[in-house]
Amino acid sequence: IKDPAGLRKPAPEGEKGDPVYIGPAVSIALRLLLLTLARRTEVAGMRIDELDLSQAAWVIPGVRTKNGKPLLVPLSGEAVSLITAAIDLARNAPGANETPSPFVFPSPRNRLKPITSASLSHALRDLRLALALPRFTPHDFRRTASTVMASERLGITMFLIGRIINHTTETGGAAPVTAKHYALHQYASEKRSALKAWEHLLLEIVGERERPNNVKQLRAAQ
Repeated sequence: IKDPAGLRKPAPEGEKGDPVYIGPAVSIALRLLLLTLARRTEVAGMRIDELDLSQAAWVIPGVRTKNGKPLLVPLSGEAVSLITAAIDLARNAPGANETPSPFVFPSPRNRLKPITSASLSHALRDLRLALALPRFTPHDFRRTASTVMASERLGITMFLIGRIINHTTETGGAAPVTAKHYALHQYASEKRSALKAWEHLLLEIVGERERPNNVKQLRAAQ
């Protein structure tokens, strides 16, 4: 749901629940969670200096990843568009000229800090309750995306999915020296192809794009 206007939080019988409000920046951040498979802390704390949008790349430094290892996230076309929109929002926000923010999603209370990851969880919770959906969290985006990518719909190997979500234990049975080499290489091209295929399928599911027939090429690239 791009625009939750009209949705209301649950309320006792006979009462009208409060409207669901999700700011445009948080809405963009939630969509990026689905497109990049990054963790909520990584997206919420995204810094402008981590991005090279001309190369459609996002490098998360080790100090911001769960396993302490830097992660290259190839960005799909939709992800680049969303990040560009978020940066424009931040630069046009009140006080932006006086206090430029290093973050893509600056906190409205303090532009020198990012929004909190909890704000993404709260927004998703409000949507879920308003739509009477079963409980799920931002982390379930990663689980669901990984499951669909590994299914016959896309046929992406668990090894490559492990590289995308930065699970270094996914060695695929490779020898330690080989796995180390792969970790340095980071499978940038293969990850980009996989995330592009995931984007196309995701946009097909929500009715925004037809699914291209590129599964065979993706498997060949692996």
